[in-house]
Amino acid sequence: MCAQVYLFHSFLTDEERRHILSLAAPEMKRSTVVGAGGASVVDTIRTSYGMFIRRLHDPIIERIERRISIFTQVPIRCAPSCRAGAVSARADEARDQ
Repeated sequence: MCAQVYLFHSFLTDEERRHILSLAAPEMKRSTVVGAGGASVVDTIRTSYGMFIRRLHDPIIERIERRISIFTQVPIRCAPSCRAGAVSARADEARDQ
């Protein structure tokens, strides 16, 4: 079975974008890679930050998730949690070293 990818332009309102940013910013953690022995470790090659927003976290997140469900025909209960992420401005520098 192949994963499906969807791209919707202007999917979020300005209010929804601001809300996601306000939830995500204080919770962002540096992404890790699998190191020796299977431990999660920070590595200079992976410079992203991310966090997950709990399903149906609040009315705005619920509204977004319901819209995603309608557009994709995937029930909310079967969908993954929303993930917010950011890539460091230094990502290219680290990769090129």
